[in-house]
Amino acid sequence: MVCRIGRIGDVGQSDDITMLQISSLSTEYIKVEVTRDDGTNPTADTVKMAFVADGVTPATGDFKVADWQTIGVGAENHYYIRCLIGPAGTIALAAGLYVVWVKISDSPETPVKRLDFIKVI
Repeated sequence: MVCRIGRIGDVGQSDDITMLQISSLSTEYIKVEVTRDDGTNPTADTVKMAFVADGVTPATGDFKVADWQTIGVGAENHYYIRCLIGPAGTIALAAGLYVVWVKISDSPETPVKRLDFIKVI
């Protein structure tokens, strides 16, 4: 699987996003675009996301429930794992630099991918 990080508002914008910057006061979805090698729809898979300091491998409890968003129609669908972060979200992050991880539970595989950084200010 290929995973790429972004925010919901970034759909259709440049794929050159390497670090997102978000206010600790903001509640926003962080999204990761996912494509399968065989091009099939991955949304039946259970997904979770973790936000940890650089150099830290996330523990089981670090992974938070995420969900899927599908944008497009038919063969043009784009699939995103998303997690709502912020004061009213699934997880509130203090100011700092975090690495985003995703965990995709598929049978028989369960890939865990380290992605890019997000900066919370």
